[in-house]
Amino acid sequence: MGQSFAATFRRATTQFADLIEVHAGDLLEQIWPSDEPIEILFVDVAKTLALSGKVLTEFFPRLIPGKSIVIHQDFYHPTAFYLPVVMDFLMDHFTIIETGRDWSVVFRLERPIPPEILQAASLYKFSFAQQQAALRRMMRRVGMPGSDYLRLSECAAIGTHFGEQRFQSALAAAIRRSRLETDSVWSDGLSWCSDFKASRIRTRLYGTPSLMPPPTSADKAHLFLSAFLSEVTARIMPGVKQRLTG
Repeated sequence: MGQSFAATFRRATTQFADLIEVHAGDLLEQIWPSDEPIEILFVDVAKTLALSGKVLTEFFPRLIPGKSIVIHQDFYHPTAFYLPVVMDFLMDHFTIIETGRDWSVVFRLERPIPPEILQAASLYKFSFAQQQAALRRMMRRVGMPGSDYLRLSECAAIGTHFGEQRFQSALAAAIRRSRLETDSVWSDGLSWCSDFKASRIRTRLYGTPSLMPPPTSADKAHLFLSAFLSEVTARIMPGVKQRLTG
């Protein structure tokens, strides 16, 4: 852990060496040349909010409207619940062109993104209510099976904000509502959820748990109401579907 894997990378990419330019070092200190546009941006580095913000402010301004493709490798991973939140915030400028490649989702930039919008996305100052609403909008956008994958992301967001007990309650509800049975991404997500620790995720995202803003009274009220409505919907919908198909 923490050691360079440059030698392993070079061995694995030997046959493509003449096509690759390596920029070793801390991504937070890297600068992309302003005169070099990016046609394909494969994002597998946004493991923290700081790194996600760097990707947004350093690479997204170099994307080409109507052409550039963004692949979010960890889009469906529960610990990366902030990725669908951010992309929902930017959906006036993107379209989704692929919703189901393992953990990944593919977007195409359609319209330029104003710098102030990218800056707001990079700061990630969204309330819990805004994050949950964004996740649920993204569930509708991606459809199945991605919508069920994002239920686990919603559980992780709840747990990160409110702790393990709330996480377990949300996870139980997500499992009851899921329509997936044998699906590798869903199974891997459940496996990760079996070892959820709120403090670990807060540390990963913010560097230290104490830097994460505590949930507000409005956040707590929103969580209670959304959980109640979800439970009511889950109880009502099977009966509604049965009457419609009966």
